[in-house]
Amino acid sequence: MHSPRALVVAINAVLLAGIASDATAAIVTGLVYTPITPCRIVDTRVSGGPFAAKETRTYSANGAATQGGGACTVYTGAIPAALSLNVTVDATSLGDPTQSGFLNVLPQNGTNTSWMNFVGGQTVANAGVASINEADGTFSIKAQNPANVVVDVFGYFSQGPAGPTGATGDAGAPGPTGATGASGSAGVTGPTGADGIQGATGATGAAGPTGAAGPTGATGLAGPQGVTGAQGATGVTGAKGATGNNGLAGATGPAGPTGAASTVAGPPGPAGPTGATGAGIGLNAVTFVANFTNPTDTNTYYQAPTQPTGINQGSQGTLVDATHANFAVMPTACTIKALNVGANNYFAPGPETMTLTVIKNTVATTMTCSVSTNNNVSGCSDTTHVIPVVQGDAISLRFNQTSGAPYNAVTVSLVCQ
Repeated sequence: MHSPRALVVAINAVLLAGIASDATAAIVTGLVYTPITPCRIVDTRVSGGPFAAKETRTYSANGAATQGGGACTVYTGAIPAALSLNVTVDATSLGDPTQSGFLNVLPQNGTNTSWMNFVGGQTVANAGVASINEADGTFSIKAQNPANVVVDVFGYFSQGPAGPTGATGDAGAPGPTGATGASGSAGVTGPTGADGIQGATGATGAAGPTGAAGPTGATGLAGPQGVTGAQGATGVTGAKGATGNNGLAGATGPAGPTGAASTVAGPPGPAGPTGATGAGIGLNAVTFVANFTNPTDTNTYYQAPTQPTGINQGSQGTLVDATHANFAVMPTACTIKALNVGANNYFAPGPETMTLTVIKNTVATTMTCSVSTNNNVSGCSDTTHVIPVVQGDAISLRFNQTSGAPYNAVTVSLVCQ
């Protein structure tokens, strides 16, 4: 916006210079004048059309497109008291050239005081200061004869800041000190009275406050050790191993005794009893079983399929430094036909997925299965893939899990026939 000039009208005066004798004068007191770049706020040639005879219209001091004004802004903040205006009447082709009329600019619903006089067909302009409605920033224009009206603003008057506080007046002279009154005479000292009789012993005083607390005593001996907690639940039973091949046939029973010599042939001797069925598993059949607890992280570990203890997180992370905790050696040639896994989330319940993959001679095979637990017992099997092995092959179980937080008891069986 525009900065006010240091021009304060401090007296009651008519702020009107070079205005024709028929213009309206605005009486203002203690106002600051702020000049602006001329801003067109009304043009009936653009919007609204010419005034009819004796028509009155009300406009906003800040202009608007509906008034035919431009994109400029006259003021921001408080509504000013008055505007510096240049008002142009364009009665070209309007009215009667022999008919004289007037135009006035006034606060909304103000009095009819002429701003300028004109006749039909005439174009005339006049500048001056017009007060506006300080409640809503509007003013009114009334035309006695038909005419177009153009209003340009080039400054406004608004309340100036309060003046400085006047200097403090001189202090008045102090008044005279009043006279001191006369001192009264001292009275005569009376005689000393006789000693009174000793009074009775007073009552016992109230008990004094309780003394401060003594220091805290030494800590007592430790209590006996608590009883041992109940044993955890037994892990699930491992999957049943595959049935072994049939045993060897029993030996043939001894031949019956030969009949006595006779000219007549004797009946055949009875058949000997059938030998007992052989015991044990079939030849070339192996079942490995491993029982362990899952580790507490999500790293990859390698577990022997015969290992009965948990995974050592310090030494079973690779097969390079393999020990018998990492792998088992096949004692015979056979075909691994089943991978069975059981899991029990027996402590610290939570979602967990464990994946076991059979490793042959440090190379991962296609035999694998994944088991998921969450405070339950679950299992998985892979009987789709088969792995042929020979005597001396190294077999390991690669173990991965998605979380190390839940505690799972894991049983794995590997069936080779």
